[in-house]
Amino acid sequence: MESHKQENRNLWLHVRLTISEMNQVRDAIASSTERKISTYARKLILGQPVILKVRNASTDAFIQELNTLKRELSAIGSNFNQVVKNINTFKDSPEGKIWFPLALENQKRLIEKTGVIQKQIQQFARQWLQK
Repeated sequence: MESHKQENRNLWLHVRLTISEMNQVRDAIASSTERKISTYARKLILGQPVILKVRNASTDAFIQELNTLKRELSAIGSNFNQVVKNINTFKDSPEGKIWFPLALENQKRLIEKTGVIQKQIQQFARQWLQK
């Protein structure tokens, strides 16, 4: 049975760079899936493929918008939970009458934000399907 022994990399290749060149190398590595300069350089020198990351600006904008909406929904949901708790606590008192309109207002805001999310998802789906 043949065993495959991995060779140790014990030879060095030294390259001198300017600060500007090193910054270019770091930028190139950052746009790839490689994490180490040595691995990146070895692949380039030996003609092996380097996998590049590709960012889709429309996807980035969509995700940023969804994150904003998520934070807003979380805040509205927290407020809604507090109002409902107070309604249940004071349901038979005059204070309960104060909390009920607040619950309706929060419910309205929650429904509006859900509608915005649905529209954003529909818009993103249309853009995605056009590609």
